[in-house]
Amino acid sequence: MTQIQKEFMEIVNYFNETIMTNKIIVSSRLQQKFEKLPPPPDPPPTSKTPVSPPPWENDDFYTYIFRKNKDIQNDLFTYNRKLLYFYLYNKKVYEVFSVVLIVLSSSLTLIEGIALCFDPVVHTTIVTLVISMTIGVLTSVLKFFNFKNETEDIIKIKEKVNMCSTKIFTFDKKLKSQLYLKYNDVVPPIPPELLDEDENNISE
Repeated sequence: MTQIQKEFMEIVNYFNETIMTNKIIVSSRLQQKFEKLPPPPDPPPTSKTPVSPPPWENDDFYTYIFRKNKDIQNDLFTYNRKLLYFYLYNKKVYEVFSVVLIVLSSSLTLIEGIALCFDPVVHTTIVTLVISMTIGVLTSVLKFFNFKNETEDIIKIKEKVNMCSTKIFTFDKKLKSQLYLKYNDVVPPIPPELLDEDENNISE
């Protein structure tokens, strides 16, 4: 096995390990919402000049490697979009629940404080009971769905996916640079008229 084959297999194995061991489990409803999102727009063309075919286009081995690299990068890009969507969703839900809990807790303290200011003391048992029950329910929901920890897990997975994408991108660019240098390593012949001029200069 050549060095290129070894590096390529290491990247493929790392990609499989990254995807297979870092699955995020979400509800089917959330998964369907993500699948209904419009695809990202294609990037604008950087140049209008026609692109010449790569020098390795007739080499099946390198053609396969670059095609596989592109497929892996597309898969990682899609998976990264999915992780970002789930992260923003969980973060938004967690922040909304947290703000509501802060408001209800502050309101409960305010109501109890106001009730103590009157003489005789104003009974607010039903109101405080409802607010306390709501706070308990919301807290239990946050603990049950574990939005905060799930958000942190998504961040860790995104870091691994980005690292895998960086490795593939680096390998792809490195290999292309080596091949361009390899196929363009032929020194062009010196034109005869330049040779004649050099000989005349030497004779003089």
